[in-house]
Amino acid sequence: PDSLEALFGTNPASGGSLPAVTVSVNGVTGAVTLAWPSVAGVAYRVENSDNLASWVALQTVTGVGTWSYTPEAGTARRYYRVVAYLP
Repeated sequence: PDSLEALFGTNPASGGSLPAVTVSVNGVTGAVTLAWPSVAGVAYRVENSDNLASWVALQTVTGVGTWSYTPEAGTARRYYRVVAYLP
């Protein structure tokens, strides 16, 4: 919906402007970095899940569209999502 796009600063009138999260993993350290379009004053809660049914909040950042995390060695595969809201 348009309200979601407003929180991520993307253009609802453009099919190519999406509130997408990109994920990169450092092959040496295992660090996970998420990046997304962001807007000053909007809070973004980064969450992860092992099963897509239950989610755990990892950190909330405000007005910033990047986040990095290094999971413990041997950690199972994880899914990540970013939830945007006005504080």
